[in-house]
Amino acid sequence: MKQAAGRYPLRVVFSVPGGNYAVPQEFTLMQGTQAMVKIPSAGPWLLIDLPPGAYTLQARVEDRVFERAVTVNRRGNTVHWVVPDGNSGT
Repeated sequence: MKQAAGRYPLRVVFSVPGGNYAVPQEFTLMQGTQAMVKIPSAGPWLLIDLPPGAYTLQARVEDRVFERAVTVNRRGNTVHWVVPDGNSGT
């Protein structure tokens, strides 16, 4: 995965506080109001081929939805997303 990552404009790495990898119940990539990508049990690494632009990432973790805005430029973007888990108290 790490070797192939450079060929994808958006790279998302999910972890929980403390550094362990995480797998959200569902991941959605939105552009405006349109869901462009929806993946069940996504992660911990996602490599997504898409054009430069502004996007909203949604991750469902323990039935809570978290959102994060991201801008993908022509060089690409890596998002290290620390999502809460049941033990983190957040």
